[in-house]
Amino acid sequence: MITVEFHPWMQWAITAAGLGLVYSCLCRARWMTKATTLAPMRYATTALAGAGFTLPIVAFLRPDWLPGALLALSLAALGTQAVSAHLWRGGLPLPFTKRGRHAEHFMQSVRSWRKP
Repeated sequence: MITVEFHPWMQWAITAAGLGLVYSCLCRARWMTKATTLAPMRYATTALAGAGFTLPIVAFLRPDWLPGALLALSLAALGTQAVSAHLWRGGLPLPFTKRGRHAEHFMQSVRSWRKP
């Protein structure tokens, strides 16, 4: 069995990170419905929220659960990447692009882009 002892600042940092992850997942879940969102994306978001929720528990109550919490967090992140990978098949998804003077030219050919 692994024995882990966290410094107080680390407990609070882990808790803040976990609760931030839960909050961001809840913000996304607010817009997800059965009719508008693919089931794998809903499940991946739920898994991320669950993994984020375990972090404060690990930090304050069960430090011996750290390996399991890290595994859950890694698998949830991998699942989220896997279910959203289809968005990247054609290159950078439109919502991730910068809008600006050189954006269209940059997206056409990375090698031919020059800084002004």
